[in-house]
Amino acid sequence: MSAQPRWEHIEPAGRPVVVPGKVAPRSDRDAARVVSVIALTSIAAGAIHVAAAATLGRGSSQTLAFFGVVAAAEIVWGVVALAWAPRWWLALGALGNAVVVATWVVSRTVGLPVVPADAWPEVVPLAKWVLTRSGGAGCVREFCDGVWEAQRA
Repeated sequence: MSAQPRWEHIEPAGRPVVVPGKVAPRSDRDAARVVSVIALTSIAAGAIHVAAAATLGRGSSQTLAFFGVVAAAEIVWGVVALAWAPRWWLALGALGNAVVVATWVVSRTVGLPVVPADAWPEVVPLAKWVLTRSGGAGCVREFCDGVWEAQRA
Protein backbone atom coordinates (compact mmCIF):
# COMPACT_ATOMS: atom_id res chain seq x y z
CA MET A 1 0.00 0.00 0.00
CA SER A 2 1.29 3.40 -0.91
CA ALA A 3 1.35 6.51 1.27
CA GLN A 4 -0.36 8.46 -1.50
CA PRO A 5 -4.01 9.44 -0.93
CA ARG A 6 -6.65 7.92 -3.13
CA TRP A 7 -8.13 10.47 -5.55
CA GLU A 8 -10.36 8.29 -7.61
CA HIS A 9 -13.59 9.10 -5.78
CA ILE A 10 -13.19 12.87 -5.59
CA GLU A 11 -15.66 14.86 -7.69
CA PRO A 12 -15.21 18.53 -8.57
CA ALA A 13 -17.21 20.93 -6.45
CA GLY A 14 -19.73 23.21 -8.10
CA ARG A 15 -19.21 26.96 -8.01
CA PRO A 16 -19.88 28.90 -5.86
CA VAL A 17 -19.09 26.64 -2.96
CA VAL A 18 -21.52 27.02 -0.10
CA VAL A 19 -19.83 26.71 3.26
CA PRO A 20 -22.34 25.60 5.89
CA GLY A 21 -22.82 28.16 8.65
CA LYS A 22 -20.85 30.88 6.84
CA VAL A 23 -23.73 32.59 4.99
CA ALA A 24 -24.19 36.16 6.15
CA PRO A 25 -27.60 36.77 7.68
CA ARG A 26 -29.95 39.03 5.77
CA SER A 27 -29.67 41.77 8.41
CA ASP A 28 -25.88 41.91 7.91
CA ARG A 29 -26.30 42.24 4.14
CA ASP A 30 -28.89 44.99 4.62
CA ALA A 31 -26.60 46.85 7.02
CA ALA A 32 -23.76 46.62 4.50
CA ARG A 33 -26.03 48.03 1.80
CA VAL A 34 -27.08 50.93 4.05
CA VAL A 35 -23.45 51.75 4.91
CA SER A 36 -22.56 51.61 1.20
CA VAL A 37 -25.37 54.00 0.28
CA ILE A 38 -24.38 56.40 3.07
CA ALA A 39 -20.72 56.28 2.02
CA LEU A 40 -21.57 56.93 -1.64
CA THR A 41 -23.85 59.79 -0.59
CA SER A 42 -21.01 61.29 1.43
CA ILE A 43 -18.70 61.09 -1.59
CA ALA A 44 -21.37 62.78 -3.73
CA ALA A 45 -21.83 65.53 -1.12
CA GLY A 46 -18.06 66.00 -1.14
CA ALA A 47 -18.14 66.45 -4.92
CA ILE A 48 -20.90 69.05 -4.53
CA HIS A 49 -18.83 70.88 -1.92
CA VAL A 50 -15.81 70.85 -4.26
CA ALA A 51 -17.98 72.62 -6.84
CA ALA A 52 -19.22 75.04 -4.18
CA ALA A 53 -15.63 75.79 -3.14
CA ALA A 54 -14.74 76.51 -6.75
CA THR A 55 -17.66 78.91 -7.29
CA LEU A 56 -18.37 80.45 -3.88
CA GLY A 57 -14.77 80.52 -2.73
CA ARG A 58 -13.59 82.93 -5.43
CA GLY A 59 -14.15 86.01 -3.32
CA SER A 60 -13.39 84.68 0.14
CA SER A 61 -10.53 82.54 1.34
CA GLN A 62 -12.57 81.56 4.42
CA THR A 63 -15.37 80.20 2.26
CA LEU A 64 -12.89 78.38 0.05
CA ALA A 65 -11.19 76.84 3.08
CA PHE A 66 -14.49 75.81 4.69
CA PHE A 67 -15.90 74.12 1.60
CA GLY A 68 -12.52 72.59 0.74
CA VAL A 69 -12.08 71.05 4.19
CA VAL A 70 -15.68 69.80 4.30
CA ALA A 71 -15.35 68.30 0.80
CA ALA A 72 -12.10 66.54 1.65
CA ALA A 73 -13.52 65.18 4.91
CA GLU A 74 -16.67 63.86 3.21
CA ILE A 75 -14.77 62.20 0.38
CA VAL A 76 -12.17 60.62 2.67
CA TRP A 77 -14.83 59.45 5.10
CA GLY A 78 -16.89 57.91 2.29
CA VAL A 79 -13.96 56.06 0.73
CA VAL A 80 -12.80 54.70 4.08
CA ALA A 81 -16.37 53.73 5.02
CA LEU A 82 -16.68 51.73 1.79
CA ALA A 83 -13.53 49.77 2.58
CA TRP A 84 -13.64 49.54 6.36
CA ALA A 85 -16.46 50.77 8.59
CA PRO A 86 -16.20 50.19 12.34
CA ARG A 87 -18.83 51.75 14.56
CA TRP A 88 -16.60 54.58 15.76
CA TRP A 89 -15.90 55.61 12.13
CA LEU A 90 -19.63 55.69 11.38
CA ALA A 91 -20.24 57.74 14.53
CA LEU A 92 -17.47 60.15 13.52
CA GLY A 93 -19.15 60.62 10.12
CA ALA A 94 -22.52 61.22 11.72
CA LEU A 95 -21.00 63.79 14.08
CA GLY A 96 -19.16 65.52 11.23
CA ASN A 97 -22.31 65.74 9.13
CA ALA A 98 -24.27 67.07 12.11
CA VAL A 99 -21.67 69.82 12.57
CA VAL A 100 -21.84 70.79 8.88
CA VAL A 101 -25.66 70.88 8.92
CA ALA A 102 -25.68 72.91 12.15
CA THR A 103 -23.18 75.35 10.66
CA TRP A 104 -25.39 75.75 7.59
CA VAL A 105 -28.54 76.29 9.69
CA VAL A 106 -26.82 78.87 11.89
CA SER A 107 -25.41 80.70 8.88
CA ARG A 108 -28.90 80.97 7.41
CA THR A 109 -30.85 81.93 10.53
CA VAL A 110 -28.55 83.89 12.84
CA GLY A 111 -27.10 87.30 12.27
CA LEU A 112 -28.18 90.84 11.82
CA PRO A 113 -27.11 92.75 8.73
CA VAL A 114 -25.74 95.74 10.68
CA VAL A 115 -22.52 97.62 9.91
CA PRO A 116 -20.77 100.60 11.55
CA ALA A 117 -20.44 103.88 9.71
CA ASP A 118 -16.85 103.13 8.69
CA ALA A 119 -17.56 99.64 7.30
CA TRP A 120 -15.88 98.41 4.14
CA PRO A 121 -17.66 99.76 1.06
CA GLU A 122 -18.27 96.23 -0.25
CA VAL A 123 -20.29 95.32 2.86
CA VAL A 124 -22.48 98.43 3.16
CA PRO A 125 -24.93 97.44 0.36
CA LEU A 126 -25.57 94.13 2.15
CA ALA A 127 -26.55 95.80 5.42
CA LYS A 128 -30.11 96.65 6.37
CA TRP A 129 -28.95 99.00 9.11
CA VAL A 130 -25.94 101.29 8.75
CA LEU A 131 -25.08 102.83 12.12
CA THR A 132 -24.16 106.50 12.39
CA ARG A 133 -21.14 105.88 14.63
CA SER A 134 -17.84 104.32 13.60
CA GLY A 135 -16.24 101.22 15.03
CA GLY A 136 -14.58 102.00 18.35
CA ALA A 137 -16.53 105.25 18.62
CA GLY A 138 -19.77 104.03 20.13
CA CYS A 139 -21.28 101.88 17.36
CA VAL A 140 -21.88 98.94 19.73
CA ARG A 141 -23.70 101.24 22.16
CA GLU A 142 -25.79 102.66 19.32
CA PHE A 143 -26.66 99.12 18.20
CA CYS A 144 -27.60 97.99 21.73
CA ASP A 145 -29.75 101.10 22.25
CA GLY A 146 -31.51 100.44 18.95
CA VAL A 147 -32.24 96.81 19.88
CA TRP A 148 -33.47 97.93 23.31
CA GLU A 149 -35.85 100.45 21.80
CA ALA A 150 -37.12 97.91 19.26
CA GLN A 151 -37.92 95.46 22.05
CA ARG A 152 -39.79 98.08 24.07
CA ALA A 153 -41.95 99.09 21.12
